[in-house]
Amino acid sequence: MLHPNLGGTAFLYYMQLDPANFTSMLIQYVELLPDSVFEKNPAQRRNAMVDQLEAVESCFETGNVDGGREHMENTLLSKVDGERGGNPANDWLVSSPEKDQLYLTLVWFVFVLNSPDLSWVGDMLEEM
Repeated sequence: MLHPNLGGTAFLYYMQLDPANFTSMLIQYVELLPDSVFEKNPAQRRNAMVDQLEAVESCFETGNVDGGREHMENTLLSKVDGERGGNPANDWLVSSPEKDQLYLTLVWFVFVLNSPDLSWVGDMLEEM
């Protein structure tokens, strides 16, 4: 059982430990979003976002963590950051709780990938 105070930290450790698998979960999230949260052509926008996430996942699977992180930062975030200081004209999602959730998840993911080694969390979890 996870220690209640380590739950969020353990999740961040998991993101860093297996970014390809976490990206796969993001792909599933985007695939399940309702059409109503996408700008204009929902099928086209959803497919484009999934394609971008698959490119990131491919980087992670080949060990190119920096490339995956940079692609996420430079391409994906710009498609959901309109209400957060970005350009709303190039967003692929309309203003919605789902868009906010995806934006915040991507920001946290980039933060974790830029963070120093979190392996101490894994060591702590093994001791519990």
